Amino acid sequence: MKKKKGLLVVFAIASIVMSAASCGHVEISTSSLEEKPASSQPESSQSIESSNISSEQSSEHSSEESIVVSSEESSIVSSEESSVVSSEQSSSSSEETSSSSAYTGPQVGDTVKKWTSTNDYNGLPMETPNNPEAGYGYRNVFKGFGHDDECSLSYDLKAGYDKKGYITSALPKTPYFKNKDAKNGYIISLYFYAIKNSNIASFQLQALSTNYADEIYGLPINVTSADEETWKRVTVSFDSVDDFKAFRLIYTVKDKTKEASFLIDDINITIGTPTVTDPRTPKEESLYKLYEDDFKIGTCLSGYSLNSSNIKKLTLQHFNSITAENEGKPEHVLDQAGCKRLMAEGNNAGVAIKTSSFKSVYDFAEANHIRVRHHTFVWHNQTPDWFFTTDYNEGSPLVSKEVMLARMENYIMVSLKSINDMYPGLVYAIDVANEAIDGGVVRKNKNKWYDTIGSDYVYYAMKFAHKWKGDFQDLYYNDYSYDFVSNNCSYALNTLLKKAISEKLVDGLGIQGHLMYFTNMDTIIKDAKMIKEKGLKCQITELDIGITENTADMYTKQTAAYKSLMDKILAAEKKGEIDINAIVWWGVSDNYSWRNDEWPLLFDSSYNKKDSYYAVYNAKANS
Repeated sequence: MKKKKGLLVVFAIASIVMSAASCGHVEISTSSLEEKPASSQPESSQSIESSNISSEQSSEHSSEESIVVSSEESSIVSSEESSVVSSEQSSSSSEETSSSSAYTGPQVGDTVKKWTSTNDYNGLPMETPNNPEAGYGYRNVFKGFGHDDECSLSYDLKAGYDKKGYITSALPKTPYFKNKDAKNGYIISLYFYAIKNSNIASFQLQALSTNYADEIYGLPINVTSADEETWKRVTVSFDSVDDFKAFRLIYTVKDKTKEASFLIDDINITIGTPTVTDPRTPKEESLYKLYEDDFKIGTCLSGYSLNSSNIKKLTLQHFNSITAENEGKPEHVLDQAGCKRLMAEGNNAGVAIKTSSFKSVYDFAEANHIRVRHHTFVWHNQTPDWFFTTDYNEGSPLVSKEVMLARMENYIMVSLKSINDMYPGLVYAIDVANEAIDGGVVRKNKNKWYDTIGSDYVYYAMKFAHKWKGDFQDLYYNDYSYDFVSNNCSYALNTLLKKAISEKLVDGLGIQGHLMYFTNMDTIIKDAKMIKEKGLKCQITELDIGITENTADMYTKQTAAYKSLMDKILAAEKKGEIDINAIVWWGVSDNYSWRNDEWPLLFDSSYNKKDSYYAVYNAKANS
């Protein structure tokens, strides 16, 4: 994307009246600024800013959002888009990278057909049916405003029956999107922009196979007043072995008597892994498929580990949940330059974030139809000290509780909004707060959240996340402190989270599961039982079982530990005593583990299955 020089243009849409022939420049003005997610332009770092909640406003205030994309402003210091490499991973620097292999054509995650509107507006991608059942109205090429350029398509439509209508790729006389453009598992996506008072209630993409034999629906995206004047993404996966025919953008309206007005842009078809398997195809051994009736089997990835073709292959074969290892943590997401910019504008609680750090992991997950756990928002560790100071500089005085609560809400709000606008339906679980227990009580030492807000900071984190989350997302408190001490789990449930649980702000607890070969696995079961008794969901979120020496005897003990854990989990699940819905390993192979000198995972440094893998596999296969 070419960067604009000069001032950021502020657009507002009062009305959209254009002729398709003229396509002249139209200035738009708005009360809130649109967000341009980082996914739209991978070569450009994005900084997303939120300034809607000030320290003077109550956290109950139902405020309108203002999210600013600063990547196009020459005056803004853009974030560095570098991959995150932990010191523990440095031993794997000799790992092969995908860039070193010969080019073999389009790969999973590549966009193979797109309508960006800058050069394509003469080849129209979607048209309205203009009939009473499917809706009718006007479509115009809109020059001067778009998601990632200066052109888009605008629609002023009346809905059909049941307050619904659609526009479709099948109607243009010369179809822009053709049958060959999508195959089994490919992802169709576009960005929409509902204008102020648009009358839009929701959007949903539908994919259709030849002769309309398969009608495949993506996740419906509800549109509230807070979502208007914001570019948001909607997707559908072509889950069919038949030939692709067309796709539709289905819209619902709030008032059938009024027009619905919106824009669309950046219509993409991206290669995804096949989702529908011929029943005659031999089944490949897979952990997640083996356990699919019990719980998700997950792993964590980093931008660094995704350079390994072996890691990607094992992930696709064995795991159906992904967590970004470090890239979603505050120190990689919070944008200091953007925060300072907001402060210079007079908002001492404004928060700017970067989405570039976790983009490669989330892009990989989406292209391969794997759901994501987002990790994490509120943590005493890996959160920069400058975030808590009066001027966003490290070493300056700490802000007041009121300011920090406003910053916390803005941080959570802009993060959730950005994630859900960029990757609709992808993130199913969120570690809202992490490791707030130390010595059986709330963590006080080296904890700026406690220093600024106090002992109830986890409650506020859950409250704000619940306010801004999607309906499809579960909120978790995550900790390792009860891996070995069940009293800490009791403290979490009955003290730390008591108020949040009573207000139904918490969906579940994450047991991290950083264990040793000698751990008493009954502790994990005891924790899971307490969690279920509170009516909450449970996940094991960061599982690895370490050993102290690289010897055959130690690997035998590790295998026994994994067998004990899985046997106990399956037995307790069968009795209905616990309800674990995901087990996530903290890495794929030993050489990429943060505990690589304890060899804690299911695959060794040569990507071979260890005996511990077979312990996990056989626990279910033989049950």
